[in-house]
Amino acid sequence: MFSFIIQLKPSPVFMPLLLSTTMFMLIALSLATAYVQAQSSRPANASQEVSADVRPVNPAQVSDSNAAPVTDPVTILRNAKLIYIRKKSVYFKASELENELRKRPEFQSWGLLITRNDADADLIIEVGRKLFTTKFIFTVIDPRTDIVVMSGKADSIGSTVAKRVAEKFIKQMRAARP
Repeated sequence: MFSFIIQLKPSPVFMPLLLSTTMFMLIALSLATAYVQAQSSRPANASQEVSADVRPVNPAQVSDSNAAPVTDPVTILRNAKLIYIRKKSVYFKASELENELRKRPEFQSWGLLITRNDADADLIIEVGRKLFTTKFIFTVIDPRTDIVVMSGKADSIGSTVAKRVAEKFIKQMRAARP
């Protein structure tokens, strides 16, 4: 039929591009195959399954659809159990504040716990730094209502920011908790 065969020889300049494109196509094909197999082996009622990882809800902070949400800062602070720390500065580490809070005897006696999941938190502590200063501002927010229930300032001169924020947080919490 054909009297000649054309033989293509790729240029050495394009060889890495050709290899990477081939590898990309192979990976994409294997991922697509795995996805289709996973979808076909999934049971039909899988979308109706309930997650077993359900956190118990604090009844004091849950409101009925007819009742007004809890908006009193003292009540919110008194009923909180889980705290999430959100950093808003590269000059602050959330883990340092976690350690400082857990060292405090009041934190332990009040039964407070630190969570790494902001969706589970009863309170969120946001810590940020004022631009071109050594001053840090912390704000405590109720994530359900977005109400600011506490705030304060801390300076990093002479001590760590985490230690100062923990001291001020505990001092303000004493007013709300026995």
